[in-house]
This record gives sequence, C-alpha cells and structure tokens, in this order.
Amino acid sequence: MPSNAKKPKNALPIFIFIAVEILLYFVYMYMDIMLASGNVSTDSSLAAIMSTSILSPTYIKYYSIILCLLISVIYYYKNKSQDTINAYTLLAAAMFFTAISDYFLLLKNSNLIPGLASFCIVHAIYLYVITCKDIRITGIYTCIRIIAAIIITVIIKYTGLIKASNDSSLNSVLFLVLLYGISFVWNVGLLILKLVNNRELLKTAGKSGKNDTNDIESKICTFPHPVMFLIGLVLFLLCDINVLLFNLSAYINVSSEMYAILQIASTVLMWAFYLPSQVLIVLSVLL
Repeated sequence: MPSNAKKPKNALPIFIFIAVEILLYFVYMYMDIMLASGNVSTDSSLAAIMSTSILSPTYIKYYSIILCLLISVIYYYKNKSQDTINAYTLLAAAMFFTAISDYFLLLKNSNLIPGLASFCIVHAIYLYVITCKDIRITGIYTCIRIIAAIIITVIIKYTGLIKASNDSSLNSVLFLVLLYGISFVWNVGLLILKLVNNRELLKTAGKSGKNDTNDIESKICTFPHPVMFLIGLVLFLLCDINVLLFNLSAYINVSSEMYAILQIASTVLMWAFYLPSQVLIVLSVLL
C-alpha cells in the first residue's frame, strides 16, 4: 500500500501481534484438523473446550481477525494525517470491513448479503490503493466490475447454470459473489501488472544512467512492501477457492467421492490460507 509515512520505530507491538497470531493460528488449525479427521470423541476434553463458544475454532478465528483490526487501528492513530488519506487509514478501513464480513460469514454463518457486500468494499479499498489513490480510475474500474457482474448474473439466471431456488435473495447473493470474484481477480492481476511495470521502469532508468528517481516515482505506484501485499492477496484468493469448493454442491450438481474428499480438505485449507493472508496484508503497511 502506498505511503510516505515513516516506518514505526517501536517494533514491540508488531512482534506481539505476530506472536499472538501464530499462536491463534496453530490452535485453530489443530482443532480444524482434528475435526476434519474425525479424531475428536464427544467425551474428550478437547470436545468440551471446543463446545464452548468463546474457545471454539470459530471464535478463535474471529479473534485473530479482530487482532488484525486492532493493530491496524493502533497504527492509524499513531500515523494519521489530517490532510491526506495515508496507507494506515486505508489499512484500518480495509480491516474494519473485513471484520464486519467475517462477523456475518463466520460467526453468523447465514447473513451472506452483508458479509459479501463488506468484502466487496474491502476490494474497492484495495483497488484504490493499487491505482495509487486515483479516484477517477477507481470509479471507472468499479463501474466496469458492477456492469460485468450484472451481465453474468442475468446470463446465469436465464441459462439455468445453477440450481433453482425459491430464495428471493439468491439473485443478490449471486451478483455479490460475482462482483466479489471479479474484483478480487482484477485486483491481483492489476497489482501484478503494476509491479512488472515498475520493475521495467526502474530497469530502463538504470540503463539510461539516471540518478534522479523523482521522475520515476511519479510514474509508478510505490508500496512499502509490494510483494508482501501481493502474496497476501494470492493467499486470500486461495482461501476463497477453497470456500468455493466447499459450497459448490449447493449451486451445481456435484456428487463424487473425490469431491467429498476435496470438500473435507477445503474446511481446513480455508483458514490455513486466510489468516496468513490478512497478517501479510497488515504487515505490508506496518513494517
């Protein structure tokens, strides 16, 4: 994410953040693997722990996302600017809407529309970041995404590519899923193109022997840790691929032994990718 802010001098909060996230990650991953493998007996102490709301894998996962939001807000207040929207502001906003999304999709597990809508806002923020805070380009790209999602929704609805449903909200969910997916792939692709272009510009400047980098920096979008941000987005995408695999049978006819295995594996892989993705996105700004 672009930022001209100085790097934080105190590394202790970041160290604590990483350490706690690693702890939470291994705790819920252990629980998920045990549940997926069927190795948790109903009368075991682990089953008793997981049956309590505050210590269940679901709540532990949500705590890890709240921690991402908390560290983002802390650094936002430490580095906020009254004149410009800096990287800390955008990060805190993205984590805020991420936490809202996970509240509906993870804790409530039934409120798809607000959860998906919040994630669409997250990717709108990331688009704003990737376009170097160009509001005009962000607006144009967002309009194209929305139009594309509407067109594909109509095509899918009238060609019967998904299972019929009496749920009146299905069209809204389908539209938001498509908008979210298009936005996600668009962001990753655009960021890759940006990074490749940046590298080429720097190579060209190096060959020409130019020492003044101001002209170069005016043509490219700089990030504190662009590769880390990209890796975070790719891991995020891998998480969503597993979410799609897990829910695929609800929308199309899928019935095979292989799919059953993939569905079980996806329950573990979702959050195996998701928390690392969010931590890397946060660290791409804070480090």
